[in-house]
Amino acid sequence: GSNAGGGGAGRQGRMHALASLKTIREELHRDGLLMRARGVPSGLLPQAAVAERRFAVPVRQGEEGGRGLVGLQNLGNTCFLNACIQCLAAVPPFRGFFLSNHHIFRLDTESTMRGTLALAFGELLHKIWQGEPYSSVSAGILKDRVSKFAPQFTGYRQHDSQEFLRFLLDGLHEDLKASDNEEMHQFMQLRLDHDQVASKYKGSSAAMETYCQENLSCVVAAFGGQMVSQIECKTCGHQSCCYDPFLDISLPIPSTCQSKEGDTEVHNSRCHLLDCFKLFTEKEILEGENMYSCPNCNTRSPATKQLKFVSLPPVLVLHIKRFSYTDVSREKLVTALEFPQTGLDLSAFAVETECGEMKRPAVYDLKSVALHVGGMAGGHYHAFCLNSENNCWYDFNDSRVSKAPIEQMDPSEPYIFFYQRRDVRLPW
Repeated sequence: GSNAGGGGAGRQGRMHALASLKTIREELHRDGLLMRARGVPSGLLPQAAVAERRFAVPVRQGEEGGRGLVGLQNLGNTCFLNACIQCLAAVPPFRGFFLSNHHIFRLDTESTMRGTLALAFGELLHKIWQGEPYSSVSAGILKDRVSKFAPQFTGYRQHDSQEFLRFLLDGLHEDLKASDNEEMHQFMQLRLDHDQVASKYKGSSAAMETYCQENLSCVVAAFGGQMVSQIECKTCGHQSCCYDPFLDISLPIPSTCQSKEGDTEVHNSRCHLLDCFKLFTEKEILEGENMYSCPNCNTRSPATKQLKFVSLPPVLVLHIKRFSYTDVSREKLVTALEFPQTGLDLSAFAVETECGEMKRPAVYDLKSVALHVGGMAGGHYHAFCLNSENNCWYDFNDSRVSKAPIEQMDPSEPYIFFYQRRDVRLPW
């Protein structure tokens, strides 16, 4: 990571941070946002008003203390936001970028939010990880920032947690992207080299390089992956590859396992997370109206299409497609989902390597889960998070934080999983 105390890069980062902070000084002061920038001498920082901390839930006698056990107040149907933030705060490498104040030196003052969303998010993570255990704080300033970036979140009605997550990460990316960051460029290239993909996927590196020229940030470094869509012509055998970046993956629930809200008879209503991956990467037959226009044999031919992963990210976000919307109906799938807490191996869904077997399997451990309780008519979000200080699981239910073994989780509730890869270390 950057060393703010010395070297040309440190001085340049300091000047950039100071310029950013001066530009938005009045706005931060009005909102009462405290800028915690320990890497910059306090005498050089503009002073912002300290946001009032209101602790709605007192520390309960006999409860275990520790960092990262601060709840988030429900401001009126904001549980969708609270669950997302707690899940992100439970992912050590991403949280660490903000707690060590690297974001101060990476602000893009020409972004739509001029860096204020990243500053608000960083401040909230500081409150969660430095606050009194079992107290609670407000995410109101962050909500206001996101609402300015994505106006649909203005007000206090319920929203989809995954939709909010995407807009939040997109906003943080815009505030923190820097295409000239050589350290991040090298990291992304090393990731592709690390996975040792077969030479027939050589286009993946060029595609990633093109993407990173304008889209490089801590968000992409942490959550960014790459998949390939392979199409094979059944007439001549020609193969084509299209490479696409992703920040999260939406996994379908197999139809044989689907159980809908209100069903009186449930058949095979339990599946494993790997079953969802198998369906996601299953070969699709292109025929009839969907036949492939092959550039090699110049005919419309039957073909197969399959998705595979070229580069799996350090932090993997998995969204389970529990909700379906049509013109005439809205349904929620309440299928019970089995998932590994540790050792989720996705090597079987990755592209081939030069050596055949992956020398470095893509293995993940679970850090947090956003859950949805209830149905389409009315529901509630909360989060189960693994505390890295004591290796215990906690249920973050708005202001209330309680120790809860993950085995107590209702298997029909998991909606968004946050996994961390074992063998990749982020560059900060």
